[in-house]
Amino acid sequence: MAGGINAWNGLVAEGYPEAGIPWFAAAHSVEEIMALAWILEDGTEKFYSRTAEFSADSNAASLLGELATAEEHHKVMIAGLYRDITGLVGEIDFPSLLGRYPQETIMEGGMKLGDALAWAEGKGAREMLEFSMALETGSYDRYLTMQDRITDERSLKIFSALADEEKHHLEKLTGLFERNL
Repeated sequence: MAGGINAWNGLVAEGYPEAGIPWFAAAHSVEEIMALAWILEDGTEKFYSRTAEFSADSNAASLLGELATAEEHHKVMIAGLYRDITGLVGEIDFPSLLGRYPQETIMEGGMKLGDALAWAEGKGAREMLEFSMALETGSYDRYLTMQDRITDERSLKIFSALADEEKHHLEKLTGLFERNL
């Protein structure tokens, strides 16, 4: 092929936005793990909120909005646990707790929010549901893994509850996906 890949004029494979660095591998303390969890929940909440606004499918838009609300609830749970463990009062600036955290907003799966929103633009309900199921599966797995790394009983209860909620989200997404086939 003359000119190599730069000369290619054919179809281009397209997939989900690129997942980022596995952030939880770098976390060493329970506080860092909670800060990372909060940051990823925040990015995912923003993703669901924005995609709910431009989804043409009313059922998908409603579920995406519901998921955004649930992600906000997860952030509240994590912040409450963080306050309990550290004794902090007031607002917590989770990104400032992690000096090595990137400037871009990151969501579950380690994806940059901007990349995920750019990918989602113009996508149909089926593609959005598939992508959301991948996000929720990753979140569910992450919280199960975190339960293995944490020994504090209060933290275990919170992350167990978060895992259960992520599993419930996955069930809702799967149900809607199956109805939209």
